[in-house]
Amino acid sequence: PAEPLPVQVSVIVHRAVDLKASDVNLLSLKPSSSDPFLKLQLNAQAHRTTVKSKTLQPLWEEKFVFLVKEDTWRTRPQRLNLQMMDYDAVGANDKIGDVTVDLKQYLGEHAIASEWLELQNVSRGRLLVTIHVSRASTQEDDGEHVAGPRIKHV
Repeated sequence: PAEPLPVQVSVIVHRAVDLKASDVNLLSLKPSSSDPFLKLQLNAQAHRTTVKSKTLQPLWEEKFVFLVKEDTWRTRPQRLNLQMMDYDAVGANDKIGDVTVDLKQYLGEHAIASEWLELQNVSRGRLLVTIHVSRASTQEDDGEHVAGPRIKHV
């Protein structure tokens, strides 16, 4: 028998607002901006958005696709980990908040949802994402089902 189609998790990262400033202004010596990017991880698969320079209100409109085997989806928790990071050219990138999403809530009539997520472990910041959970298609459409990293600017 044919193996069941994997579960496809599509995530569109729209934007973030009110992020914590983590880069210091050299004149005032106070944090004034960040160079944010978002790391997305589901099981062993990981993606990241592009870096947006010197902003606390980044706009991405970037789409990422994760494929999860049917038995893995059924038998294990499926948590999408989102980490907001501040890019630093020198030294390590700084974490400026994170949020974990339980993907099992996106089933049936709740298979697609756009929502603002409050960043955790930080004083402020929100992230707008659209999450769509479906069965992967067996036919090629717009290249979204090809193996390897998937980024589509929408």
